[in-house]
Amino acid sequence: MQKYALNAEWTDDCQGKKDYDGNIVSISTRYWPESDFTPIGGKFVKPHAKSELFLRFGEHDDLTLDLKEFEGETFEEVKTQVEEWAQEKMDEIVQLLKSRYKVD
Repeated sequence: MQKYALNAEWTDDCQGKKDYDGNIVSISTRYWPESDFTPIGGKFVKPHAKSELFLRFGEHDDLTLDLKEFEGETFEEVKTQVEEWAQEKMDEIVQLLKSRYKVD
């Protein structure tokens, strides 16, 4: 099995305490507004977004778990789609981890 490096770091807290923190599962979304021009073909494009769910191991060492593109008539429509998808992914991950570690 491949070993991955945890993306965590020590930081100073107060009174000599230290914290060791890092993110493991992350989501990243890029939104593009409506446009009459794109570099690909120069045609009209509706508001759209692309979301990626990934495991973060380092600055440039991520493992993509899922990738989804969204399109709508307005930012609000795209925003709703992205947030619903992200919540579904969060719920799936929570259930998988709870099952694996046998917690309620």
